[in-house]
Amino acid sequence: MDGLIAVWGVPGSGKTAVSACLAKKIYDMNREEKRVAVIFTDLYVPVLPYLLPAFKKEEIRSVGNALAKPVITKTDILKCIVTVPGKKNFGILGFADGENSNTFPAFSSEKCMLFLETLFEIVDIVVVDCSSNTSDPLKEAALACCRVCFCVCNNDMKSVSWAASRKREIHILNESLREHVTLVNSSRCDVILPEKCTPVKEGGEFICLPYTGEINKRWHDGTLMTGEVRDRDFSNALLSAVTIIDRKTDTSDSAADLLNNGGASGDRALYDGDSL
Repeated sequence: MDGLIAVWGVPGSGKTAVSACLAKKIYDMNREEKRVAVIFTDLYVPVLPYLLPAFKKEEIRSVGNALAKPVITKTDILKCIVTVPGKKNFGILGFADGENSNTFPAFSSEKCMLFLETLFEIVDIVVVDCSSNTSDPLKEAALACCRVCFCVCNNDMKSVSWAASRKREIHILNESLREHVTLVNSSRCDVILPEKCTPVKEGGEFICLPYTGEINKRWHDGTLMTGEVRDRDFSNALLSAVTIIDRKTDTSDSAADLLNNGGASGDRALYDGDSL
């Protein structure tokens, strides 16, 4: 699963917003070549209802329906993908409004691993927004087999220290990890990290996402997944993240070939952003 990207980190650090923006940036840079999906794993506080507030209830499909199947097929996953108008080959997966840990039968990390493997028969790149829940098998599967991992923290020293102390755990869990990037999300404009911030710069790449009120506005407006972020500094920082992903992964063109060669008509219709 060379194209698997995991986003985890400090609770409340903005992992979901970062995951959404990162997936969109990857898609925008590869829209003619790659199929991109983003998964929001939080089952305790489902993301899709407030990430896509303008969508009708019947348009929000739950990834839990696929995970509850005894055997997961590509068709099961395709039926769970939420698409955005105008964004062909860009899919969103997560849990729906009102769902919680009791909605579906318990699924194991092994089951989630099989889900991810089947998903990669459909897409080239998957960004996983790992929840802060301690018992999240989908998060555990993503962290165990991702190739690039982004550890998100806020721009304050306590948050940075938390991230520095927990990064080692991921390397123990995932021996195939190629790059572990510390991503400082400047969610507050009144806090600036010192230039020589040793804990955050030790061990791997380091990227700082500058503060921009535009992200907060789009988050509250419900347009984070549908609108385009115009802040140049923020966009350039995301570009640095995508460059690392390109350098450390070797995604195949199988999904693009499937699309160019016609593929299965049912697959194309279900994963077409213009089909809503």
